[in-house]
Amino acid sequence: MDDQQRTTQLAALWRQPPGDDTWRQIWKLLSDWPEGPAKDAAMQDAAMRLDSWDDQLRRMTSQSIPLYRDNRVAPIGRLVRWIEFYRREEGTGDLVRIAESPNAERLRGITIHRCDIGSQGITALASSPYLNDLTHLRFTDTYLPRGSARELLSPSGLPRLCSLELIECGVKSDDLAVLPQSSLPARLVHLNLSDNLLDDGAAVILAQLTTLRQLQTLDLSKNGLSSAAHKMLAQAPHLARTRLAL
Repeated sequence: MDDQQRTTQLAALWRQPPGDDTWRQIWKLLSDWPEGPAKDAAMQDAAMRLDSWDDQLRRMTSQSIPLYRDNRVAPIGRLVRWIEFYRREEGTGDLVRIAESPNAERLRGITIHRCDIGSQGITALASSPYLNDLTHLRFTDTYLPRGSARELLSPSGLPRLCSLELIECGVKSDDLAVLPQSSLPARLVHLNLSDNLLDDGAAVILAQLTTLRQLQTLDLSKNGLSSAAHKMLAQAPHLARTRLAL
């Protein structure tokens, strides 16, 4: 297939409605396209056209080979808005590559499910100088190394993060002690800490954390909170408009 044929095929794809299948076809076509002026023009056109798409449609797995080049995210990665890690035994390296890459600066979300992520990956993520547009971060069934939960609850980077989910990650009440000094609570609209190791100490911290005024949903279900802790959270004035799952 030559450049003209690829250009024609891409034009046909743009006539299809936005969707997962269309996205996968666009990704494959651009990934397989040899470098050159024609591909550069196609990439620029794709960046503009994809701006009208829902970010959730522009997903890619962390295991996608074309996503990387020279141990960093490749230029095509600038088209991606959401990266998913799923059942990775060695996910740390990919997370570091993403967090340390300028071509990841347009990412909106990262989802990590049942992966082996070391402290190096968590630190790179929480302190990334590039992930300034990241708004959603979700960990599920992923053990966090000692101290890593604290880094995610009080990141030195991630200035637009507003949705944080650490589900079944071994988070303890002591980890939440960093929240009063963190800038994150003032931005959060969604916080899910379900299925962890939290006790009433966590409820005390959250019930006193008045910077959580923007919080719309708080999920602390499947933890060790007592009925007294539930009442404490339900009566916290700054959580009056927050949907609680206890």
